[in-house]
Amino acid sequence: MPFKKTNLFIISSILLFSTILSNTFLQASEITGTGSGSNLSEAKQNALSDLSQQIMVQVDSSITIEKRKKNSSVSKDVIQSLETRTSLPLIGVVFSDSPQKDGKIIVYAKLDTTKKDIYKNAMSDTKKLILKNEKESRTGPTKKRIKALESVLQLMDTFAGYKAVSLWLGVDEIPDIEFTSAYIENEIFNLTTRVDTLELAAEIISQKINQSEKVKNKKIFIYPPVPFSSDEITPFSKAFYTRFLNFISPVNSPEKSEVITRGSYSINKSGIDLSYNAWDRQGNIIESGFVKILPQAYINYTPEPSLKDFSELVKEGIIVSDKLNIDITTSKGKKHLLFSEGERVNLFARMTKPGYFYILAHNLKEEQYSYLLDFYDSIGNEKFIFNVSPEMVNKWINIGEFEVVPPFGVEKLEIFASTKNPAEAIPQTFFDKTTKLYRLNKDPSQAVVLTRALIRKNREQTKAETAESFITITTAKNQK
Repeated sequence: MPFKKTNLFIISSILLFSTILSNTFLQASEITGTGSGSNLSEAKQNALSDLSQQIMVQVDSSITIEKRKKNSSVSKDVIQSLETRTSLPLIGVVFSDSPQKDGKIIVYAKLDTTKKDIYKNAMSDTKKLILKNEKESRTGPTKKRIKALESVLQLMDTFAGYKAVSLWLGVDEIPDIEFTSAYIENEIFNLTTRVDTLELAAEIISQKINQSEKVKNKKIFIYPPVPFSSDEITPFSKAFYTRFLNFISPVNSPEKSEVITRGSYSINKSGIDLSYNAWDRQGNIIESGFVKILPQAYINYTPEPSLKDFSELVKEGIIVSDKLNIDITTSKGKKHLLFSEGERVNLFARMTKPGYFYILAHNLKEEQYSYLLDFYDSIGNEKFIFNVSPEMVNKWINIGEFEVVPPFGVEKLEIFASTKNPAEAIPQTFFDKTTKLYRLNKDPSQAVVLTRALIRKNREQTKAETAESFITITTAKNQK
């Protein structure tokens, strides 16, 4: 069911940012994260998290473009790391604070983009640990060898995070690892048994996480696994996730958790390689699990993403700016979003300057179409435009609560922001009496291209600052 103000739909949001991406990495610019809290430690952590999220969007968008180049310097490990991690490892962050406001301490966090050697040294030290653990994995008891290989996987993900930021910063002579995560995962597989049921696969992963000393007795939130280089929840994702919940009792919101788990998988001729990482609230991997699943285990559940080309189109052309930022999230966060029938979902947006935003939704189910979300009962394009006043700046705005109802499937929400009224940049729509939505007379791919073209034209004419963001959401019938 489409996204409506009253009778829910499912969300598929999109984050905003300005400035058109070129065919090279975005130049690292000064970005400031803002955080508040009842004490200095809490405010610093929130500021660091905000800074990391802002930088991650720029790094993610840059690498999406760079990986399409013929001689791309981006490895598969870097891409996979960005798909599953919740934050980036930031070194050289400078904090400053301002007087208390409304009983809260306000802290600002800036990344010193001139200290590139810090990342080069961090990559060098991490590489030494990777090679040490890989060497230890070659001999000894099987359990010890598996543990060493799992340590290598965790360290390689950390290394990939450092490398992603280093590429964005323009660090010279970036070191590399002579083997890939896929190779290490294959070595682990050679020491374990192939799994022929999803139940067993879920049990193996859950045991690995549950038995970790760093996870025990902590509140955990679980996201469904997604295909490598995709944010779509597939039928396989839903089937595994349902079984995973039989072995772990998670909290119902990431905000209530102390540990967050995310998984990804790759498909090959011999089956599916599935890995899961458990993250603490500081963005560190504290446990990992891997399993090889044979084809007969998922014969009734399609593992391939159905919207890869469209997702790449949206992600590659995202409008990014270092002057205006817009963020969009749900009550379950931004990535790997799966909502079940009857669930109630809140959608939030946040802008760093006063201005306006509107939301273009793409229904990617059996009948594919795009439509604009209307906020008000008014005439013309003004009904699609949400005005962000100075009092709302840097605060999460609750756009509304929605309920998940049929039809189920995938929706993607793109949110566009501007410092000037974008009424002239909004594409033409017609009111569909059947769906009661303001639809575009274009398919989703054409709608994305048209909307961005109108934004760029309007920006040139009005000199407005613009930005963009997005979210992908999957809804499904309850599986019991």
